[in-house]
Amino acid sequence: MKEFLLIVGIIFILLGFLLTFIAAILSTKGKVEYGGVVFIGPFPVFGAASSKEIMKLVLIISAILFIAFLLLQAKF
Repeated sequence: MKEFLLIVGIIFILLGFLLTFIAAILSTKGKVEYGGVVFIGPFPVFGAASSKEIMKLVLIISAILFIAFLLLQAKF
């Protein structure tokens, strides 16, 4: 199980780099917006964003990650 989680983590990191690279190439002009959330363990503690729309997206993503963390820790 640990090897699986390691591989999944590496895939997510590489996917993040790839999406960032593609976004940098495709966006030549426009408004830049940002958002983020801080996790302590599986719990999202606080978040920040540059607009309400991005904050909604950050909240949705953090809820999905929280559920994923709980499911990965569940003993079936």
